[in-house]
Amino acid sequence: MRERQPQRKNEKSGDIKRARHRALYILERSDRTEQELRAKLERSYKPEAVEDAVAYVKKYHYLDDMRYAVNYLNSRGRVKSRRQVEQELLYKKGISKEILEEALNNYSGTVLYVSHDRYFINQTASRILELVNQTFINYIGNYDYYLEKREELTQAYTSASAGNTPVSSSTPAASGASSVPG
Repeated sequence: MRERQPQRKNEKSGDIKRARHRALYILERSDRTEQELRAKLERSYKPEAVEDAVAYVKKYHYLDDMRYAVNYLNSRGRVKSRRQVEQELLYKKGISKEILEEALNNYSGTVLYVSHDRYFINQTASRILELVNQTFINYIGNYDYYLEKREELTQAYTSASAGNTPVSSSTPAASGASSVPG
């Protein structure tokens, strides 16, 4: 009687050609990030085969994290908060923060977010709304512009309330910000 040899499921293949074909098959079914593709390939292939397969599909632009992020924003950005988008793209999908910033800058829609990351705000925001005394003050610009104009606006109102100089609509701070009732 012949003994059956157990199959070795834990052994990883080093076949580069098969790894390339598998990568193409995975991407044919659904767009993936580089991290997602690597994770799928690493289950069955040795590291050198995974590296080669990823380089192969990237060379022909089948794998592009920027394209993935832009498509994600276009399809899901309207119904998810910035925090949810950031969580999914940065942490679950492995998109770098730089690619996310670039995708947000190229996104034609509106993304409303609350963030304490000043660098991120400065890189991605084109408008900042500040809530002051139940009124929104609209600053058209990035975070640096907001800081500059808020300081000018604060000085203008402080001077006006002290009776030193009246605030006119011709001052840059007053004309650069508009109030929207909250």
